[in-house]
Amino acid sequence: MKMNVTDTVKQACGHWPRILPALGMKVIKNRHQACPVCGGADRFRFDDKEGRGTWFCNQCGAGDGLKLVEKVFGISASEAAGKVNAVTGHLPPVAPEVMAAADAGTEAERKAAAALAVRLLEKTRPATGNAYLTRKGFAGRECLTLTTSHKTGGVAYRAGDVAVPLY
Repeated sequence: MKMNVTDTVKQACGHWPRILPALGMKVIKNRHQACPVCGGADRFRFDDKEGRGTWFCNQCGAGDGLKLVEKVFGISASEAAGKVNAVTGHLPPVAPEVMAAADAGTEAERKAAAALAVRLLEKTRPATGNAYLTRKGFAGRECLTLTTSHKTGGVAYRAGDVAVPLY
């Protein structure tokens, strides 16, 4: 049975993290990595929102899993759908409840990271004359420095280390 593009995209929903590697594209979810289209070293991110295989490249733009297959192979949407269909066979789409649970896990991780950032910033104070910044030519710059040691993710930080908030 030949499937049209819309049916193939529906069937592939939730399966993109397995489809793309099967087509020769190494993608890691939510990590900056080399773009499979342009080859840029750190400008591509595969976020797979709503299981649609979504991605973003600072040079190539953004799209869903099918668009990525189109761009990588330089083919039309119907040809890309044929490649995807060959990989998926007749897999059922992933249940919305399963995808919602995966998104909830991501949200919980985001909240845990935010709580860790708050705890870390509570251990800082503004200071000038940091040894690292002085060596780099920024002697008079004020920065946040740790007031106590802190260990997270297997890395130990000492009092006086620079803390750089990411917004």
